[in-house]
Amino acid sequence: MHKICVQLVPQALATIWLLAVLAITTSSAHGNETYTLDNGLEVTLIDAPGAKLAAIVVLYDIGGDHDPPGKSGLTHVLEHIYVTAATDQEEARDVQEYVQQYPDGWNAQTGAQYTIIATVFSNDRLEHELRDAAARMHNLRIAPSDLNREVPRVIEEVSNMFEGHPQLSALNNGIELVRPSLHSGRRGGAPDQVRNITLTDLKTFKRITIDLLMPD
Repeated sequence: MHKICVQLVPQALATIWLLAVLAITTSSAHGNETYTLDNGLEVTLIDAPGAKLAAIVVLYDIGGDHDPPGKSGLTHVLEHIYVTAATDQEEARDVQEYVQQYPDGWNAQTGAQYTIIATVFSNDRLEHELRDAAARMHNLRIAPSDLNREVPRVIEEVSNMFEGHPQLSALNNGIELVRPSLHSGRRGGAPDQVRNITLTDLKTFKRITIDLLMPD
């Protein structure tokens, strides 16, 4: 699989890699180009002629370890809202609408020290998807309805992670024993703390993490 890689190195807290991976081609990648944007972000492009599908993977080095004390799951909630909230270009959507938009594949996941957002689509949508990715970095419009929609989903997810599915529960409980989450939290979010996350918490956390990656 060949790829177009846009690597962004910010001036502040986190490192973000924006990878556009072009698949279904036997051509050799060529024409690599690296340059730096005016805002300090370093960009690397790798050409992939003949590709039929594209994927954008946005990788932040912000994860559960960065949740403030008493706000376990804040990064996880932000990940959910990151892919569903409105931007200056798109209306808000629920997870079903998000999945339907990317029938060829998608993933959104928060780890201890990273958050990854990945989508697969036809290569003729690459410009649109890059614009959408940029808008979600810098012009995400978080509303109360986003919090009301996504907090129950996060609580359901962490319930499945620790109680709902035997194999998954054994894995995640084992990880917590070996590497306990910071600040008395829990991997993916402690439900009682997730319920208490506010709109101000989300906007403040986004401002001191993601927004610093895309200065005006």
